[in-house]
Formats: sequence, C-alpha cells, structure tokens
Amino acid sequence: MRKRSLSDIAADGLLYKNPLLIRMLGLSTAVFASTAAKNALAMGLCALAVLMLSAVTLSVLRGVITDASRKWCVLFTVCGYTTLVHLFVRAFFHGADAALGIYLPLIAVSGLCFTHGSAIASRVSPVPALLDALFVGLGYLAAMTVAAVIRELFGMGSFFGIRIFNGGVAFLATPAGGFILFGILAAAVTYFSGKRRDSDEL
Repeated sequence: MRKRSLSDIAADGLLYKNPLLIRMLGLSTAVFASTAAKNALAMGLCALAVLMLSAVTLSVLRGVITDASRKWCVLFTVCGYTTLVHLFVRAFFHGADAALGIYLPLIAVSGLCFTHGSAIASRVSPVPALLDALFVGLGYLAAMTVAAVIRELFGMGSFFGIRIFNGGVAFLATPAGGFILFGILAAAVTYFSGKRRDSDEL
C-alpha cells in the first residue's frame, strides 16, 4: 500500500474521502442519530473509539490475518469493541444509552468500521492505521454533528437541548428530512473538495 503523509491522511478522512458525505458509510445510522446534537456527538465519539481500537488491533495482527480470514477477523474485532463501548456507555452515560437505543450497537455492522478495517487497518502498521482511523472517525463525527446542529436548530428551535426559539421546520427532524440534508451536505462537500483539488493541480 502506498505510503501517505499525515496531511494526506487528514485531508482524505476529513474531506476528500469523508466516510459519511463522500463514501456514504453508516448513513442510515447517522440519519437516525442526528436528530439532536448531543446524540450525534455521542454516536460520533463511540464510532471514533471503535474505529481506533479496531484499527490498532487489526494492524498488530496483520501478520497472522490471511486473505481468507480477513473479513471474519475484521467483523469479530469490530463487534467485540462495539460491545465494550456499548457496555461502557450503558454503565456511565445512561442518558446517551437511552437516547441512542439500538443505533449504538449497530456500529458493529456499519460499513464504516468494516470497510476501514478491511481496506486499511489490517494491511498497514499500527501508527498509520491509528492515524487513519482517527481522521476517518473525526470526519464522521464532524459531518454528523454539523447535520445534527442544523436539524435540531432549524427543525426544533433548540441548540444542544437549549431552547432558542419556538417552532421550526419539523420536516428536518424526520428521517426523510435527514436524508435530504445529508444529500445537500454531500453535494456541497463534493463540489468544494473538487474545486480545491482543481486549484491544487494548477
């Protein structure tokens, strides 16, 4: 695998290959978890933790993981860490656990973690794998939190649970509104990242 610089890893994870807005990984979970900014922040942090823990584990074990067993190793690793994170949240953050419900355990079967583990983490050394997981997770967290702030503020008139104004566009708080908003954000990111790439090539 081609060696990438830190700036390349950061730019890909946060912008050019943003897992949520460019690659559309974990989109369904993000739509349902982003009705409130607090929920999106909690879900994003949990996904980030699972990504980083899985990346380091799979990278350390890459010498004994064969091509035939790769997908099973990735699946079991991601499921194991998702369970640990879920139990941690359930034990210490009851509000977040109640708010996220079934969507937190669904990190285990999200394309976000599985794709990253198969394509990157199980094929490179621990430090690059950890850095890649960090920026991919931050890209996912940032995209979902931005969408959640927009949906909560303009859909329900509140910001992180604090009432700002009464009323709002209730459609934004629905799943359909969430999908449309993510589509608009994805289009904007694709457009501006393409413009940035074009200017870099000149």
